[in-house]
Amino acid sequence: GDFLIGADLAGGLRTFAIHPQSGALSPVAGPPVATGSGAGAVWAHPFADLVVSARAFEGFLDVFLLGANGSLLPLASSPGAIERAATRLCATPDGTRLHALVEHFGWLAFDLASDGSLSPCAAPRCAQRGGARTMAFVPGARSDAREARERFAAGGALPLVFSVEPDGSL
Repeated sequence: GDFLIGADLAGGLRTFAIHPQSGALSPVAGPPVATGSGAGAVWAHPFADLVVSARAFEGFLDVFLLGANGSLLPLASSPGAIERAATRLCATPDGTRLHALVEHFGWLAFDLASDGSLSPCAAPRCAQRGGARTMAFVPGARSDAREARERFAAGGALPLVFSVEPDGSL
């Protein structure tokens, strides 16, 4: 649906409806969905009604099902702690693999199933000097979405480009 999911630093997620003509935002009725110590990053699946958020201070990932009315239903699919808080979530164009960017630590890869379950990839974590601040997938020349490219801007350094291997490594 035409919804925007916002992270509330007080500890939850808020849903806003987007007006189809004007683009105006109106909050969906109901209190924010609590995710522990604040949501540090939010990513919405482009095809499925799934929303993934990162707990800013606890280092957990949470998956929600987005209802037709903008409601968020928590799914019991957390892969556990990711050691530090994720500041950005990014996924392959088809939404099957999710990457969590952990500032001053590196990148973690997870497989996202159609039922919303997350499973950590066995690939080693890739740390980068200074800590990356942002990232984005760039569609590659190959048709396989797992070979899409990611662009990372590290603190005090130029953007870096990696290719994503089938096992999730960079």
